[in-house]
Amino acid sequence: MKHISDLDNISSIIFGVTSHVTTKDFHSHRVAQLSIPKNGVMYIIVDNELFIIPPAMAIFIPQNTLHCIKKINNNTIIETIYFTDIYKDYLPSTPKSFYLSELSSIVISKICTFKKDAFNSIRVINLINVLLDEISENSMFNYSLKIPTNATLLKIYELFANSKDFYPSLLDAATHVCLSARTLVRLFKNELGVSFVLWKQQFIFIKALELLMMEKSTTLVAYKLGYNSDSAFITMFKKMSGGKLPSSFFQR
Repeated sequence: MKHISDLDNISSIIFGVTSHVTTKDFHSHRVAQLSIPKNGVMYIIVDNELFIIPPAMAIFIPQNTLHCIKKINNNTIIETIYFTDIYKDYLPSTPKSFYLSELSSIVISKICTFKKDAFNSIRVINLINVLLDEISENSMFNYSLKIPTNATLLKIYELFANSKDFYPSLLDAATHVCLSARTLVRLFKNELGVSFVLWKQQFIFIKALELLMMEKSTTLVAYKLGYNSDSAFITMFKKMSGGKLPSSFFQR
């Protein structure tokens, strides 16, 4: 596969590839994809949502869905499996992120080692069936943040994105865009479908995932995010992660 457009012309029912190279331009294709970073963290925008995918997690992107890599280390290895329509009834219909079981990770890596002419083989089809069974057993979590398209809310997103150790309150954010707090609350609800408070919590959680991959210290990450205690940070993190402890996301 020499170019991303070649995906629309694959002759096999699935296609697996391991690559350092990723396209950072928005694109879509007529095949669905399942991608996992083997090392480092992958940031990917799908439609208007920013997903952060650390190792041991995967992202599923349905066919014909606009997406791009937002930020990634050039040394990060990504394993991706592309699925044609034949599997659409066995896969999510919307973008999803989820934890990989050890078996899922092994199966994906194995599939990505096959040569192009082997992807229609019984062996690969059997491996795909195992993978689909494993995926169906995993809980799906959207470790993502909705990115606003409204110009006013986009300024607030940029304010948060440029903050390092202080994240604005509702009043601070409203003052930044010269609105009342009540008007800003209404804008968040109308465009993003969530409250400012929940959106802020999602942003901090996404930032926490990034920091945990770099720092092997819950205390340090909690401090950088403005928490006065480890326990308060851990309580937030478990709530947002489906019960996972921050330490489970330390870089391996």
